[in-house]
Amino acid sequence: MKEISKILEDGAYAIDITPSMFEEAKSHYSAMGSYLENNDIMANISPCGSIVMGTIVRPLLKDDNDYFDIDVIVKRMDLEKKHCTPSDVRDPVEDALRSSDRYKDRIENCDECITLLYVLNGKEGGFRLDLDACVADLANPKATACETHGDYADDAVAIAKKAPDDWLGSNPNGLCDWFLTENQRFANAGRMKRKEAVFSRNQTLYESVEEVPDLMDRSALQRAVQIAKRSRDEHYRMSRLDNKPTSCVLTVLMAKVSKDLPDDASVLDILTSFTERLQRDKLLVELGESCLIGASGHWDLSNPVYDENMLDGWGNSDVNAFFRWAETLGADLAGLQQSNAKKEAAAASIFGKKVKENILPATAGTAAAVVPHKPWRSI
Repeated sequence: MKEISKILEDGAYAIDITPSMFEEAKSHYSAMGSYLENNDIMANISPCGSIVMGTIVRPLLKDDNDYFDIDVIVKRMDLEKKHCTPSDVRDPVEDALRSSDRYKDRIENCDECITLLYVLNGKEGGFRLDLDACVADLANPKATACETHGDYADDAVAIAKKAPDDWLGSNPNGLCDWFLTENQRFANAGRMKRKEAVFSRNQTLYESVEEVPDLMDRSALQRAVQIAKRSRDEHYRMSRLDNKPTSCVLTVLMAKVSKDLPDDASVLDILTSFTERLQRDKLLVELGESCLIGASGHWDLSNPVYDENMLDGWGNSDVNAFFRWAETLGADLAGLQQSNAKKEAAAASIFGKKVKENILPATAGTAAAVVPHKPWRSI
């Protein structure tokens, strides 16, 4: 079991953002906030999404110089939704950035948001800051009607989308806070030991273990989410499927499924519980008792901080593909416990061949492992 845990930990570390990139990203969005303020745009700048949840994963791209996507909320404090349009919120932010010698060459065209591209060295690649210009949306009934409205409704925002020019109600910061609350008991278990490991790898960046920020400490739950996200990317790429579940869906499901696990559950414990639960759900679908089936009979996963169905638009083919991926991940976890050839194949299936070669070099005398993927058709 120790060897399996090491494979999972090493693989998750290999696809994680490095502490130096994390610190650089922080400095860039902080500097951008100061720049906007100096240009008379009053906004709260805050990262959200996977970098805050501690579940960020390097995108699966062909180019070695791939980029981490970092979501940033640009919450306008000088405007109110009832007195402005989405363009009023978004355009001044983009215009200010385009007029800056520092930012104008970093802006990438994006229909969804304002994107700034940062290229670092060839080893670490770079990252994109995806800026969501928005305003507070406290009166939105979807924020006040959800199951946890008393704790997170104040974070609800209306994001000014570009194409089409319209509002998108959401609560990204609330979702981060919800997940970190669910994660807290796992984070408390063994935190100092994990921070010591981070410090030992980054002594040129931190002078002591105490300087390692909590946002760079990964609990077993956070590692499990990272591994599931990478396994999903590999499986859907190899299966030639485009309808993969979003990272938010995986994160919320993993947190909910882990509620009954002990505080000191391992990464393997959490991933196994997750895959076994989904396999049970697959058997319960015909009875209408799956956790993914709502009262209306449609596929349903409630956003814990916003009154919406996170599986809105899913059809049977999407769910069947999702269950098939969960089955593959479960088989791969079992494969890590097998002989060298099967172990290498399972690690490659979860993390990709390149990461597998770094964390688990081929055993001498062992035939090259073949990952048993097929381009499954949707059912």
